[in-house]
Amino acid sequence: QGVDAGTALEPDDTSPPRSQLRSISVAGMARPPLPALPPGHEPVTYATREEARSAALEEARRIHYEEEVLHRAEDILARPPRTKPMPSFPEPPRNKVHWEHLLEEMRWLAGDFVRERKFRAKLARKAAYAVARSNLDLESRVIKRAHDEHANQRKVARHVANEIMHFWIKVEKVVRFKAQSTIDSKRKQVMDKHLDFMLGQTERYSTMLATKLVRGGVDADSDAGGGGG
Repeated sequence: QGVDAGTALEPDDTSPPRSQLRSISVAGMARPPLPALPPGHEPVTYATREEARSAALEEARRIHYEEEVLHRAEDILARPPRTKPMPSFPEPPRNKVHWEHLLEEMRWLAGDFVRERKFRAKLARKAAYAVARSNLDLESRVIKRAHDEHANQRKVARHVANEIMHFWIKVEKVVRFKAQSTIDSKRKQVMDKHLDFMLGQTERYSTMLATKLVRGGVDADSDAGGGGG
């Protein structure tokens, strides 16, 4: 009974010869030869299970070999380079082309559209607010007018009250000054009277003292004249 092992393409003329394929070895493993396939891509049949098993083992060895080759290539690519990398030289400046000028103009035009849209939205908000204020009904206007009049009256009343308070403060200052002046004048009169009294007493005591001194001198002279006679 035959066993199907799958289909495989027959190597073309551009593939390397089998001698070169066998000469490549990775990690001590030689690449197994490719199985020969008949033309027409028909499935390969084997007479016994041993032949199918050996073909499957050959295919496994070939896959393992290719995986080892890929791993080794990755290791080689992951190694650091043995030579110093070339320094990156700056590219020379280049002039703007028509497309770049066009993109720059489109960028400016897009920003101008954004600014114009914001300006229009701001004007629309102002217009809507003005319309909302102008659409107040008559009752609301009357209430608002009464409220404004009441606020104005309170303002005038506060101003009048402040003026009256300042006036009475000034009157109080004048009354206090007059009362203090009256008290000072009465005190001055009392002090003047007391000063006149003190001056009178001093003059009286001085007169009495002078009289006593004069009398004492006359008596002494008379006593001295009587004793000499």
